[in-house]
Amino acid sequence: MNSIFRFSTTASRMLFRPLASLETRTFASKTSPLFANTQGLLTPGATASTFKPAKKSKRSNIPLTRKKKLLYGTYEEIFENSPAVLVVQHINLDSVDWTVLRQKLFFDCSNAKITVVKNRAMHSILRKNKYSNLKPLFASTVSVISWNPSASPDSSIDLKSCITKALSIISKSKQLSILGGVVENNLMTLSMLSEYTSLPDIDNLQAQVVGVLQLPSSSLTRALASTPSRLASILSQRE
Repeated sequence: MNSIFRFSTTASRMLFRPLASLETRTFASKTSPLFANTQGLLTPGATASTFKPAKKSKRSNIPLTRKKKLLYGTYEEIFENSPAVLVVQHINLDSVDWTVLRQKLFFDCSNAKITVVKNRAMHSILRKNKYSNLKPLFASTVSVISWNPSASPDSSIDLKSCITKALSIISKSKQLSILGGVVENNLMTLSMLSEYTSLPDIDNLQAQVVGVLQLPSSSLTRALASTPSRLASILSQRE
Protein backbone atom coordinates (compact mmCIF):
# COMPACT_ATOMS: atom_id res chain seq x y z
CA MET A 1 0.00 0.00 0.00
CA ASN A 2 2.78 2.43 0.87
CA SER A 3 4.57 1.60 -2.35
CA ILE A 4 1.45 2.30 -4.35
CA PHE A 5 1.02 5.65 -2.55
CA ARG A 6 4.65 6.61 -3.18
CA PHE A 7 4.28 5.75 -6.87
CA SER A 8 1.13 7.86 -7.28
CA THR A 9 2.69 10.77 -5.42
CA THR A 10 5.77 10.70 -7.64
CA ALA A 11 3.62 10.47 -10.77
CA SER A 12 1.51 13.45 -9.72
CA ARG A 13 4.59 15.52 -9.04
CA MET A 14 5.97 14.74 -12.50
CA LEU A 15 2.62 15.50 -14.09
CA PHE A 16 2.05 18.87 -12.43
CA ARG A 17 5.65 20.05 -12.37
CA PRO A 18 5.90 23.68 -13.73
CA LEU A 19 6.91 23.99 -17.35
CA ALA A 20 9.60 26.56 -16.45
CA SER A 21 11.55 23.86 -14.58
CA LEU A 22 11.67 21.56 -17.59
CA GLU A 23 14.64 21.56 -19.91
CA THR A 24 14.00 23.70 -22.98
CA ARG A 25 15.67 23.59 -26.36
CA THR A 26 15.35 25.90 -29.31
CA PHE A 27 15.39 24.95 -32.95
CA ALA A 28 14.82 26.72 -36.24
CA SER A 29 14.07 25.73 -39.78
CA LYS A 30 14.51 27.52 -43.08
CA THR A 31 10.82 28.31 -43.33
CA SER A 32 9.76 28.86 -39.68
CA PRO A 33 11.04 31.09 -36.86
CA LEU A 34 12.59 29.82 -33.65
CA PHE A 35 10.38 27.93 -31.19
CA ALA A 36 10.99 26.59 -27.71
CA ASN A 37 10.59 22.81 -27.40
CA THR A 38 9.50 21.93 -23.89
CA GLN A 39 9.09 18.17 -23.66
CA GLY A 40 7.15 18.13 -26.92
CA LEU A 41 5.30 21.44 -26.27
CA LEU A 42 6.11 24.20 -28.77
CA THR A 43 6.05 27.82 -27.58
CA PRO A 44 7.31 30.90 -29.50
CA GLY A 45 10.93 31.65 -28.76
CA ALA A 46 12.91 34.91 -28.70
CA THR A 47 13.31 35.22 -32.45
CA ALA A 48 14.13 38.95 -32.54
CA SER A 49 17.46 38.55 -30.75
CA THR A 50 18.56 35.21 -32.18
CA PHE A 51 17.34 35.18 -35.80
CA LYS A 52 19.48 37.11 -38.28
CA PRO A 53 18.22 37.68 -41.84
CA ALA A 54 20.38 36.64 -44.73
CA LYS A 55 22.56 39.31 -46.23
CA LYS A 56 21.38 40.67 -49.57
CA SER A 57 23.75 40.44 -52.46
CA LYS A 58 24.86 43.69 -53.97
CA ARG A 59 23.77 43.59 -57.61
CA SER A 60 25.63 46.82 -58.32
CA ASN A 61 28.92 44.95 -57.93
CA ILE A 62 28.03 42.44 -60.63
CA PRO A 63 29.84 43.38 -63.87
CA LEU A 64 27.71 44.04 -66.92
CA THR A 65 27.75 41.57 -69.76
CA ARG A 66 28.64 42.66 -73.26
CA LYS A 67 24.99 42.49 -74.31
CA LYS A 68 23.89 44.76 -71.45
CA LYS A 69 26.69 47.22 -72.18
CA LEU A 70 25.50 47.51 -75.79
CA LEU A 71 21.90 47.89 -74.60
CA TYR A 72 22.77 50.63 -72.10
CA GLY A 73 24.90 52.38 -74.71
CA THR A 74 22.00 52.40 -77.17
CA TYR A 75 19.64 53.97 -74.62
CA GLU A 76 22.20 56.59 -73.58
CA GLU A 77 22.82 57.52 -77.23
CA ILE A 78 19.08 58.02 -77.80
CA PHE A 79 18.78 60.65 -75.07
CA GLU A 80 22.10 62.31 -75.88
CA ASN A 81 21.73 62.69 -79.66
CA SER A 82 18.02 62.81 -80.41
CA PRO A 83 16.39 66.29 -80.27
CA ALA A 84 13.13 64.61 -79.23
CA VAL A 85 12.12 61.29 -77.67
CA LEU A 86 8.51 60.08 -77.68
CA VAL A 87 7.44 57.30 -75.31
CA VAL A 88 4.87 54.99 -76.93
CA GLN A 89 2.89 52.16 -75.37
CA HIS A 90 2.20 49.26 -77.72
CA ILE A 91 -0.19 46.32 -77.25
CA ASN A 92 -0.21 43.08 -79.27
CA LEU A 93 1.62 44.27 -82.37
CA ASP A 94 2.66 41.48 -84.71
CA SER A 95 5.69 41.50 -87.01
CA VAL A 96 3.72 42.90 -89.96
CA ASP A 97 2.41 45.81 -87.89
CA TRP A 98 5.92 46.57 -86.64
CA THR A 99 7.31 46.58 -90.17
CA VAL A 100 4.60 48.97 -91.42
CA LEU A 101 5.04 51.25 -88.42
CA ARG A 102 8.82 51.45 -88.80
CA GLN A 103 8.53 52.23 -92.51
CA LYS A 104 5.98 55.01 -91.96
CA LEU A 105 8.06 56.66 -89.24
CA PHE A 106 11.25 56.39 -91.27
CA PHE A 107 9.92 57.77 -94.56
CA ASP A 108 7.30 60.24 -93.28
CA CYS A 109 9.09 61.59 -90.20
CA SER A 110 12.65 62.31 -91.40
CA ASN A 111 14.24 58.93 -90.64
CA ALA A 112 12.54 58.50 -87.26
CA LYS A 113 13.37 55.25 -85.49
CA ILE A 114 11.26 53.30 -83.01
CA THR A 115 13.03 51.11 -80.45
CA VAL A 116 11.44 48.59 -78.08
CA VAL A 117 13.00 49.06 -74.65
CA LYS A 118 13.54 46.92 -71.56
CA ASN A 119 12.16 48.77 -68.58
CA ARG A 120 14.79 47.76 -66.00
CA ALA A 121 17.65 48.80 -68.26
CA MET A 122 15.90 52.07 -69.08
CA HIS A 123 15.35 52.79 -65.39
CA SER A 124 19.08 52.37 -64.80
CA ILE A 125 19.85 54.89 -67.55
CA LEU A 126 17.23 57.44 -66.46
CA ARG A 127 18.44 57.23 -62.87
CA LYS A 128 21.77 58.68 -63.98
CA ASN A 129 20.57 61.56 -66.17
CA LYS A 130 18.24 64.54 -65.88
CA TYR A 131 15.21 62.69 -67.26
CA SER A 132 14.57 60.58 -64.16
CA ASN A 133 10.95 61.82 -64.03
CA LEU A 134 10.25 59.70 -67.11
CA LYS A 135 10.72 56.47 -65.15
CA PRO A 136 6.99 55.98 -64.33
CA LEU A 137 6.24 55.84 -68.07
CA PHE A 138 8.36 52.70 -68.49
CA ALA A 139 6.12 50.24 -66.65
CA SER A 140 4.59 48.14 -69.43
CA THR A 141 5.26 47.26 -73.07
CA VAL A 142 6.91 50.51 -74.14
CA SER A 143 8.99 51.74 -77.06
CA VAL A 144 10.60 55.09 -77.90
CA ILE A 145 10.65 57.14 -81.09
CA SER A 146 13.87 59.07 -81.69
CA TRP A 147 15.70 60.99 -84.39
CA ASN A 148 19.34 61.07 -85.39
CA PRO A 149 20.16 64.39 -87.09
CA SER A 150 23.39 63.03 -88.56
CA ALA A 151 21.41 60.36 -90.43
CA SER A 152 19.32 62.92 -92.31
CA PRO A 153 20.49 63.88 -95.81
CA ASP A 154 20.78 67.59 -95.00
CA SER A 155 21.61 67.03 -91.28
CA SER A 156 18.64 69.18 -90.30
CA ILE A 157 15.22 68.20 -89.00
CA ASP A 158 11.98 70.16 -88.92
CA LEU A 159 11.27 68.90 -85.42
CA LYS A 160 7.78 70.32 -85.09
CA SER A 161 6.67 68.84 -88.39
CA CYS A 162 8.23 65.46 -87.52
CA ILE A 163 6.51 65.27 -84.14
CA THR A 164 3.19 66.30 -85.69
CA LYS A 165 3.43 63.50 -88.26
CA ALA A 166 4.53 60.96 -85.63
CA LEU A 167 1.57 61.81 -83.39
CA SER A 168 -0.74 61.48 -86.38
CA ILE A 169 0.64 58.02 -87.23
CA ILE A 170 0.35 56.79 -83.64
CA SER A 171 -3.17 58.16 -83.17
CA LYS A 172 -4.45 56.13 -86.15
CA SER A 173 -3.71 52.82 -84.40
CA LYS A 174 -5.79 51.49 -81.49
CA GLN A 175 -2.80 49.41 -80.37
CA LEU A 176 -0.54 52.44 -79.88
CA SER A 177 -0.70 55.42 -77.54
CA ILE A 178 1.65 58.29 -76.71
CA LEU A 179 2.53 58.53 -73.00
CA GLY A 180 4.83 61.57 -73.08
CA GLY A 181 8.34 62.46 -74.07
CA VAL A 182 11.22 64.90 -74.24
CA VAL A 183 11.43 67.75 -76.76
CA GLU A 184 14.58 69.88 -76.82
CA ASN A 185 15.50 68.89 -73.24
CA ASN A 186 11.97 69.65 -71.94
CA LEU A 187 9.77 66.96 -70.39
CA MET A 188 6.31 66.95 -71.94
CA THR A 189 3.02 65.16 -71.40
CA LEU A 190 0.68 64.22 -74.24
CA SER A 191 -1.30 67.46 -73.87
CA MET A 192 1.91 69.50 -73.91
CA LEU A 193 3.03 67.71 -77.08
CA SER A 194 -0.29 68.56 -78.72
CA GLU A 195 0.11 72.22 -77.75
CA TYR A 196 3.65 72.19 -79.09
CA THR A 197 2.54 70.90 -82.48
CA SER A 198 -0.24 73.53 -82.68
CA LEU A 199 2.19 76.44 -82.33
CA PRO A 200 2.73 78.55 -85.48
CA ASP A 201 5.92 78.28 -87.48
CA ILE A 202 8.95 80.36 -86.64
CA ASP A 203 8.43 82.54 -89.71
CA ASN A 204 4.88 83.41 -88.63
CA LEU A 205 6.05 84.17 -85.11
CA GLN A 206 8.77 86.49 -86.40
CA ALA A 207 6.26 88.31 -88.61
CA GLN A 208 3.92 88.75 -85.64
CA VAL A 209 6.73 90.12 -83.47
CA VAL A 210 7.78 92.58 -86.16
CA GLY A 211 4.18 93.73 -86.54
CA VAL A 212 3.85 94.31 -82.79
CA LEU A 213 7.09 96.27 -82.69
CA GLN A 214 6.11 98.43 -85.67
CA LEU A 215 2.63 99.25 -84.30
CA PRO A 216 3.67 102.10 -81.92
CA SER A 217 5.88 103.80 -84.50
CA SER A 218 3.22 103.63 -87.18
CA SER A 219 0.63 105.05 -84.77
CA LEU A 220 2.97 107.89 -83.86
CA THR A 221 3.62 108.65 -87.53
CA ARG A 222 -0.09 108.78 -88.29
CA ALA A 223 -0.68 111.05 -85.29
CA LEU A 224 2.08 113.45 -86.33
CA ALA A 225 0.87 113.48 -89.93
CA SER A 226 -2.70 114.26 -88.91
CA THR A 227 -1.77 117.07 -86.46
CA PRO A 228 -1.08 119.86 -89.08
CA SER A 229 -4.28 119.12 -90.97
CA ARG A 230 -6.31 119.25 -87.75
CA LEU A 231 -4.62 122.48 -86.74
CA ALA A 232 -5.36 124.03 -90.12
CA SER A 233 -9.00 123.02 -89.93
CA ILE A 234 -9.33 124.52 -86.46
CA LEU A 235 -7.78 127.82 -87.57
CA SER A 236 -9.97 127.98 -90.61
CA GLN A 237 -13.08 127.51 -88.50
CA ARG A 238 -12.11 130.41 -86.23
CA GLU A 239 -11.61 132.71 -89.15
